[in-house]
Amino acid sequence: MGQLTTTSWSTDAQYFASLDGFFWYGTSLRRVWVRLETENLMAQDPWPNTEILYSKATGAFWDVQVGLKMIMHSRDREVLAGVGISGLAPYWFDVHGGIWLGRDGHVLGRMEAAYEYPLSQRIHVVPKIEAEIDNE
Repeated sequence: MGQLTTTSWSTDAQYFASLDGFFWYGTSLRRVWVRLETENLMAQDPWPNTEILYSKATGAFWDVQVGLKMIMHSRDREVLAGVGISGLAPYWFDVHGGIWLGRDGHVLGRMEAAYEYPLSQRIHVVPKIEAEIDNE
């Protein structure tokens, strides 16, 4: 099960494309997640940030997740360990959040919330808000 989203746009001088997706394997109580995200596929650095998480249900609508995140740069990569939550908040808001710790005191925090508006059976609008805090 999963989702893969691609987005592309262009300006007069440049073409941009992004990739965002997740895949999971397991049951509703225990899952292994793989998440991919890249900002610009056409840049010199097109490698996606990858997360591998183990998720365990703690309630009817909430999961606690632990895992690793790999951030790729031009010639090097950074691996961070993290813990987070994922779930369905009141009024059907889909919420994800976590904190990641790396070497040399690198701390990364991320929060994301989305709401799905079904316009028809095939067309859905999903506005999303994300916040990220990075001390690097």
